[in-house]
Amino acid sequence: MLAEDPLAWNLAWLSWDFEDGKRPPDAHLSVNVRRTLQTVISDGKPDLTGSLPDALKVRGLLKQPAPRAVRLILGLRRLHELPLFKAYGAAWLRTLEARSHLYREPHDKDYDFEIQVLTQAAEVIAKIR
Repeated sequence: MLAEDPLAWNLAWLSWDFEDGKRPPDAHLSVNVRRTLQTVISDGKPDLTGSLPDALKVRGLLKQPAPRAVRLILGLRRLHELPLFKAYGAAWLRTLEARSHLYREPHDKDYDFEIQVLTQAAEVIAKIR
């Protein structure tokens, strides 16, 4: 599932430190990732049929850059009802926060350059908005 769904992979990557060579905490990580993505933000219940738009589910949050997505997740009213939180608790939250700052977009010539003058910064900010 993780290989076929980029948003699921993003959440799994944020949720577990794969680089240190450790295996996931248990065999249920991918299931917990899927169920968390399916969680409806307003009521904390899973959308098992996939009938609701992504914007109403945690899945929609993962379309944001990692630091913003994690801030939105951490700000959810029903954070403690998410399957990943239920499975891994506060350790998951710490991992999310730490790993969200490691993420970097692939090289993009429009944004990945050193700002030499203030007008360049204003141009980049205008493109982002």
